[in-house]
Amino acid sequence: MALFAGSLLGANAQDATADHLTALVKPGTQKQLTIQLKNGIDYTAFQMKISLPDGMTFAGDPALSNRSDSHQIHFSKSTDNKTMTVAVFSYEETGGTKKGNLAFKENKGPVLLVNVTIDPEVLGAFKNESCDVSGITVADVEFVQNSDLKGKALALTSVGKLGDTNGDKKINGTDASKVVDHILGNVLLSDEEFERSSFTGGDNVSGPDYSNIVDIILN
Repeated sequence: MALFAGSLLGANAQDATADHLTALVKPGTQKQLTIQLKNGIDYTAFQMKISLPDGMTFAGDPALSNRSDSHQIHFSKSTDNKTMTVAVFSYEETGGTKKGNLAFKENKGPVLLVNVTIDPEVLGAFKNESCDVSGITVADVEFVQNSDLKGKALALTSVGKLGDTNGDKKINGTDASKVVDHILGNVLLSDEEFERSSFTGGDNVSGPDYSNIVDIILN
């Protein structure tokens, strides 16, 4: 199995480390790349954009590792199948029971699995039928920490943009996780946060609102 651990440069995550490793794979075959996370504190969600170099395309859909089996994955791909935006959150409602914002299991190892195909016509012939697939990039990385979602005082002067739950002028994983906490009854949204989170303009913020925020993050 080829190994790739995404560099977390620019990530909004304290004590989260990973290394970027070069993988040797056979052209014309599918290989599994992994996004690995080593963390000293709990994280409940993440988002990132993965871009592939020339001669490589995504094969199939991304999948969650065992560390993320309490989560769900949302993703979108570019038309040329070379860039993928991925968002991973934990929220589900089963039989009337709601749960979410669960931490990734353990503190090291893969959290995301991605299959790619190497194009031998683009990369050409290599010794031992292998090729260097360096050039994969991971950008716009954000990990959401449990403690970031608890008891935060927000000084808001205007309602702001729909989907920007916390009013920081960005729509990202923190907004989605705050909506999940509200749905679960852990931390209720303020009136301003509620208005920025309710896509229907109704008297409830629920699963469809969460899904709309995730769609905005991906697109």
